Amino acid sequence: MNFSKIIIVGFVFSIFALSGCEDSGTEPNRNGYQLSDFGFTFDEKFGRYNQENLIGVITLDQYKYNSFSTLNGAPEPNDEVNYYANASFKNEYNKHISVGAISINGAQLSELGPGTYRAPDAFNFNFNGEKNLFSVEANTLIPALTGDVTFSEPVTITNLTRGQNISRSQFLTVNWSGSTSDVAEVIIRSKDIENDTRTEYSGIGGNFDNTGSAVLGLRPLLIKKGLADVTVRRFEPKFVTASNGKKVCIMGISQNIVTVNITD
Repeated sequence: MNFSKIIIVGFVFSIFALSGCEDSGTEPNRNGYQLSDFGFTFDEKFGRYNQENLIGVITLDQYKYNSFSTLNGAPEPNDEVNYYANASFKNEYNKHISVGAISINGAQLSELGPGTYRAPDAFNFNFNGEKNLFSVEANTLIPALTGDVTFSEPVTITNLTRGQNISRSQFLTVNWSGSTSDVAEVIIRSKDIENDTRTEYSGIGGNFDNTGSAVLGLRPLLIKKGLADVTVRRFEPKFVTASNGKKVCIMGISQNIVTVNITD
């Protein structure tokens, strides 16, 4: 098993917020940022990529559910596939800055605040080697940027099914199909059946080389009995370079969520 670390998921589990950390210092950063400055915390994994002159990240995120939703109390099967896009850009003083119109496959992202953007609800993007067209208007950070990126087969968990009984006193092996490159995160988190949120001492997970398999050591103190979501999330960063040498990362994220039933 090749993994970088195991993470205990506690009261608050951080999901890669694109806001990142801002610094009001006056010394400019001429060399750009790292993905960790935009909320992606797997430094030891993403460190394999040349991130010099990075000034922005666009995330394309797919959620594929084979789960139970508990929003209405009783568990109901959920087989939705949802797509989201967000973007974040910073200047050399680590401040978010507007960059003009951004579009993915013809859908223009709305600016939520200076330098932060989100796609409309009716949004979609492609996997399986199909092109995703992008454009960013010329702005104070970069000249106009246009092109396309492709992502591999989306992730699918192959050895677990919805409602399957899993003992919390054993190791859990999670297998998945899809690309065997880039970075993967595997998490199991207990569900709160009343409001579909995550609760204290609710899970365990880790980030892994994307080999298609990972093993999690379950513990009764970390996993509650009852429904829990097993999630495999794969990250495919694609770096594109503007004519002035500045880079934008277009991050393809594919994730599959399967709800299982935790027993003793």
